[in-house]
Amino acid sequence: MINTIRNLTRLIWLTIPEPSQADHINKIVHIKLLLGFAYAVRHALLLEAGIFNDFENLLPLDMKTSAQEHDMPLPFQIGFRVLSYQRQGNGSWRSMCII
Repeated sequence: MINTIRNLTRLIWLTIPEPSQADHINKIVHIKLLLGFAYAVRHALLLEAGIFNDFENLLPLDMKTSAQEHDMPLPFQIGFRVLSYQRQGNGSWRSMCII
C-alpha cells in the first residue's frame, strides 16, 4: 500500500494543474487524504470506528464532522473523495491508475 500511495501522490502532484493558490492547497489536502487513507484502513481492519489522533490532522475539517454522520466506513469516504478529485484532472493518468 505504501508504494501505491507514493505513486498516486506523484501522479496527482505532476498531472493535476494548479492555476491558482486555492488549487495548490486543494492538491495538498488530497495528498494528505491519501496518507490518512492508510491510517483509516488500519483502524477499519482492527474494527475500530471513528477518527483517531494518529490521522486526525490529515483530514479536512468538513470530513471530520461528516465522518460520524455517514454509515460508510472512513476508508471508503476517503477513496470516493480522492476519486472525485482525480476526475477534475486532465485525465492523463486515469488510464495508469486503478482505484
